[in-house]
Amino acid sequence: MNKLERINHPLKQQPNGDWLWINIFRCSSGLEGPNVHIQANVHGAELQGNAVIFELMNWFKTNPFKGSISFIPFANPTAVNQKSGMYTQGRYNPVSGNNWNRNYINFMALDSNKTGFSLEEFVKENIKATDEEVRKKFKTELFKICDHYQNYVEQRAHGPEDGHFNLLMQKIASPSDIVLDLHTGPIAARYLYSADYQISSAAHFKFPHVLEIPSEFDGAMDEASFMPWVELTKEFKKQGRDLKNSFEAYTVELGSEERISFEEAKLDAKCILNFLKHKGVHDIEISDLPKVEGKKSLLKDYRTYYAPKGGLYEFCFSPGESFKKGDVIARSLSFKQVKNEESLSKAIEEVTALEDGIVVNHNTSASIASGQTLYQVMENVSNI
Repeated sequence: MNKLERINHPLKQQPNGDWLWINIFRCSSGLEGPNVHIQANVHGAELQGNAVIFELMNWFKTNPFKGSISFIPFANPTAVNQKSGMYTQGRYNPVSGNNWNRNYINFMALDSNKTGFSLEEFVKENIKATDEEVRKKFKTELFKICDHYQNYVEQRAHGPEDGHFNLLMQKIASPSDIVLDLHTGPIAARYLYSADYQISSAAHFKFPHVLEIPSEFDGAMDEASFMPWVELTKEFKKQGRDLKNSFEAYTVELGSEERISFEEAKLDAKCILNFLKHKGVHDIEISDLPKVEGKKSLLKDYRTYYAPKGGLYEFCFSPGESFKKGDVIARSLSFKQVKNEESLSKAIEEVTALEDGIVVNHNTSASIASGQTLYQVMENVSNI
């Protein structure tokens, strides 16, 4: 049986003096291999990843593997505990209003006085090192960068609460070769966000839908994790050497928020285990995987339909379903235009599809104001 270690890490001190903590569970094989970082529940209502982590912990507890796995369930206790009635808010920092998953740091874009690091100098010093030596040294530098940046921030009146959680997650993940950030949508299908350079590897998750994103930074955890490696590869190329980028990071979307399913978590875990087998973490054949023909779409073809007016909306297509241009995808109910029996039909209006597509997610509520999100859909879809 493999060893599972729990590490309690303080996150922040609350006004009454009590501390919020995060719990890191580490499972080590004692063998050389990839370091994997898996976190869940950065957004308060996105719960399914915790059940998936439980299933993965059970699997790695008893099965042989290489390297080490770090699990962080309930990663963001501030968000998890942000309730309003029966609903969980927790998508945005209640102090700053920032999206918890758009608040990470692009260290390679910062001045060296903030990071204590020069990418150009690092590559010059390691231009003749082996690929493995470069990766090992770069991971060490990433960890140091997190410390240096934290010290830089704290010199300025101790540092704000906003961003502290994100910096901590980046620091914990800095020694990793693989980062999986487990999320859910509102009412949603299962899908991945995958950087363009790792799209062929993404097929091994056996997920039905993949959104291919450019290798750019927009504040999310997957981007904050892979961008240093993307920039490292570019700098080596600039200085005349090809360095293979073997680092991979994904945002893994596990269905709908405000719910968990242990049965679905078993299958979700199998999909992740199949990917980890592909990455050399273990060599056990994973059975009973979903038989899906994976579809992908570029991020630029990920369309959001907004409500044209306020009302109560019926969603005519469910997550994962395909529709055609001109199909009625939603109907709204509003009595604003009803004056008498002759105008009663004006209470119902239809929203039609502008192009062919696949529903990825839709609003959790039928009560929607004008300009709020109705659907998010994939267009210009192709096979993975």
